[in-house]
Amino acid sequence: MILSSARISVIGTIISLYFRGRLQEVDTVMALLGFYIGAVDAFVCYREGMPGKALFRGVSGAVIGVWGALGLTGLHGGGVEI
Repeated sequence: MILSSARISVIGTIISLYFRGRLQEVDTVMALLGFYIGAVDAFVCYREGMPGKALFRGVSGAVIGVWGALGLTGLHGGGVEI
């Protein structure tokens, strides 16, 4: 339950920043929290006896973290205009 709340908070933050056109901040949040939440999620899943799910969530978090660390969202050039 706690992990779901953290994940939803991060998604809300990313969506909010994206729609404001603050793509460099989106990348920063993705880099920091992608690695952090991915690691915590993987650890908890592993401790709960789900090694396959732990691997998937760890790798997914790492991919999101690398995406943000490389600044790939900021390369897009603009946000979404409403």
